[in-house]
Amino acid sequence: MADACEVTGYTRNQLRSMLRDLPAFVGHEAAPKSARTFTRNELLSICVIAQMETRYGVRRTAIGAVVQKLKDSLQGPRPVNPSARLVVLFEPCAVTYMKDDTNVTEGVVVPLGPIFDQVDRYLGAYTEVGMQSELPLGPVVFREKHARVT
Repeated sequence: MADACEVTGYTRNQLRSMLRDLPAFVGHEAAPKSARTFTRNELLSICVIAQMETRYGVRRTAIGAVVQKLKDSLQGPRPVNPSARLVVLFEPCAVTYMKDDTNVTEGVVVPLGPIFDQVDRYLGAYTEVGMQSELPLGPVVFREKHARVT
């Protein structure tokens, strides 16, 4: 849980409270005295929820109405797009993944580039040197296998 707090920006109590309050995360409890694990989609969703609460002041009850749509819209796989955004409407409830710079006339707009970077760095997708690095492959011995002739 401490690692998830580091990625999302929530404190331990805030994260536990959010997991308890939002229906999409209820029922995914860890076994007693076990560490809870999160999928990439869950981490992305929690980071977006944290942004909506802390940066934009959206109440948790309003987020609860769109949380499943939010999780569905972040479901991959899709090409990495640092300028992607989520547009969240609460009346009617809708979450739209925007991959281009289309003008948005209403809704809460959450930029996803920094969130993707934050979660991917946590999951080990990036190194400090850059996005590409050498794979830690050592020497390998190949032995020729002769085909049987029948």
